Amino acid sequence: MRDLLNITTQLFDDVTTLKRDVINQVKRTDDEELLDRIYTVLNKTNLHTRISSGLTKDTDTKGFVDQITQIIIDTKGTYAEKYAFINAFPHGYINIKLMLSGKRVTFEELLTTGVNKDVPLTFVRAVFEALKHSTFGTVKGPGEFALAALSPKIVITGKGDLHIDNKTIEVKASAGKEVSSGGGRLGTPGFLNHQDVAQIIVKNMPKGFNLAAALAPGKGNLGLDGLVKLASVLTAQKRAKLGRELFGSIFGNKADISKLVSALSAGQSIIKPYIKTNYEAYQKDSNFDGVMLMNFALGELRYYLKSEELADDVYNPAVYIISKKEADAARQILSQVTLRPFIEPPVEVPTFTKASTTSKGKPTAKFQSDVLAFASEIARRAGIRDHKTITAIAQFTVAQFSQGVPSNKIMARLKAKFPQLVKKKVPAQMESMEINPGRPTREMISVLRKKR
Repeated sequence: MRDLLNITTQLFDDVTTLKRDVINQVKRTDDEELLDRIYTVLNKTNLHTRISSGLTKDTDTKGFVDQITQIIIDTKGTYAEKYAFINAFPHGYINIKLMLSGKRVTFEELLTTGVNKDVPLTFVRAVFEALKHSTFGTVKGPGEFALAALSPKIVITGKGDLHIDNKTIEVKASAGKEVSSGGGRLGTPGFLNHQDVAQIIVKNMPKGFNLAAALAPGKGNLGLDGLVKLASVLTAQKRAKLGRELFGSIFGNKADISKLVSALSAGQSIIKPYIKTNYEAYQKDSNFDGVMLMNFALGELRYYLKSEELADDVYNPAVYIISKKEADAARQILSQVTLRPFIEPPVEVPTFTKASTTSKGKPTAKFQSDVLAFASEIARRAGIRDHKTITAIAQFTVAQFSQGVPSNKIMARLKAKFPQLVKKKVPAQMESMEINPGRPTREMISVLRKKR
């Protein structure tokens, strides 16, 4: 009996091995055909020129085509999916219109199946993930490379990072594992003048001021908040004088420093004015159309044409106008910009006034619509999609107002009544929810009125 079991086991193992060998052989045969097809298509899509134009002369352009080919081969998927992918490759897989819309866009939203609906979006995303995590020698950045590789409209240029639809776009990417880490700087080392900062500060401070002693707590570095603190001992007029001399020296004639000087003079934070001034100086010097911030840990990007919007969307930058290490000074005086997660403004509870009721004391149609918009928004943020629950939230809110409950207590009562509103993280699928935040459907308004 034991011998029979051993023979059966051996036969099973032999058949399994044979099956695996046959499958592997078939895969290799298919891959050889696919490899030739992929390599041919990549070389016909002007990929060499689009990507190599901004790279150093010693870059092996043939090498990165080989690498992309291997990435496509190695990406999990069927032969048919890979073949369909490469056939549609010349048309691209990046939604350029969305990319340049000025809206925050997730990488998943940015990727498209293009002209071939036989290509699974999951496969496109897998190729993009592999591209953005691969190293391509002297390529400027894996993120830019991945985008350029997947769209014929994106070219890596020598002056800006990307060239798209006749636009020169400066890309600042943070590719670290932490959402708040990394980020590019607005300019290249030496672009802003750091040489005279210490001298100008000492000149404008009260007699006997010791800069070395003032910097000791910060280990020899002086940031933007530190400058405001140092200047707090001066009068507003003297702070303005310091600002004009200091920022005039740092930025020269490359940008308008008036708002930066005004902020310092008023004793306010100069972080956002500094980012804006740095952006405008850099744009004037480099002549780019806009800046694109990418955060790979966050999985989002946004294209900016206005310095104000960029300044509102980034973490407070690591800027030192005085650096402990002279070798770092020319770089650290530049704003480091990293796209931070979007922070939604708080939802305001509608205000209930005399105008919110009719002559008969019932809530007006407008007020009910405002409440329903409010209910839709807090539900969206909590991941609630079902219309009945949203309508119930609105009805409860109207009832609370009718009972004389003040606005500042409504939210607490809603969370007690509907515990699901306490959820803080909105699921990704909520981006495609049927309800348009702030605009209730006619059906919902009709239900609410009937309930009243």
